[in-house]
Amino acid sequence: MHELFHRTALAALAAAGGLIWVSPWLAGPAWGAPTTLLAQWQFMLGLLGAGLGLALFLPRLRAAAIAAALVSKLAFLAISWRLAAAVDPLALAADTSSVLLLVFAGAVFAREAWQQARWDGMLPLRTEA
Repeated sequence: MHELFHRTALAALAAAGGLIWVSPWLAGPAWGAPTTLLAQWQFMLGLLGAGLGLALFLPRLRAAAIAAALVSKLAFLAISWRLAAAVDPLALAADTSSVLLLVFAGAVFAREAWQQARWDGMLPLRTEA
């Protein structure tokens, strides 16, 4: 069961990275933003998606990549929820899906790290009163 959750979390991380990497092209130029701002936004999301893709193969980067992606996506959703829903519901659905996938993957990897710390003796196996 442990291996199934791990592989599912890796698939969720890959799917979230792909959604984040593709999301600038889903939104397109319909936002009415200046071209420079749009290019910077696309570049930032491309790097974020590439970082999540790299985190698939480098376990030490997973926590940082997931945290950075969650902060970025949650800030975007908090700031522009109504605007995104009105302008481009497909991009909003992709952002919401990527947040859910990242939360799932982060929870699974955090649980694995906690279990590994208990196994290594860094955390007690049972609580002492």
